[in-house]
Amino acid sequence: MSSTLWINLRDGDQYESNESDHSALLDLAEPLEQLAVKLSVQPLSDFYDDTDLRYNLDETGEFAEAEDGWPAAAQWFDAAEALRSVETLLTYLQAHAGAIAATEVWTQADVEADLLDCKAELERAVAAGKAIHFCIVM
Repeated sequence: MSSTLWINLRDGDQYESNESDHSALLDLAEPLEQLAVKLSVQPLSDFYDDTDLRYNLDETGEFAEAEDGWPAAAQWFDAAEALRSVETLLTYLQAHAGAIAATEVWTQADVEADLLDCKAELERAVAAGKAIHFCIVM
């Protein structure tokens, strides 16, 4: 079973998801985290929320009494902080070919494409004053 990241945006009790596949960011989270530390920005993993994943795999009854489903239990973050991390990582990667080692599945170009999509979505969230998280989904 593979997982991916979606960007969810929240405005009060309403939320939306772009449902774009950002699997390269999730699969290469470790080297991206190391790069974020090197660049003195928050790692993207600081903005992850696994509530949807836990909700869909719930065998413990954790969400049995959740009237609003998983969004009520989710963690939300400042979109501007996430945007700063994404922009910093993207700028660095665009200037440093080979900074992220290719895997059998992903290349640095895939990571840059995911970051570009995230950047656009996060800019929209910042402009609208919405909170965000990178939602881990299966």
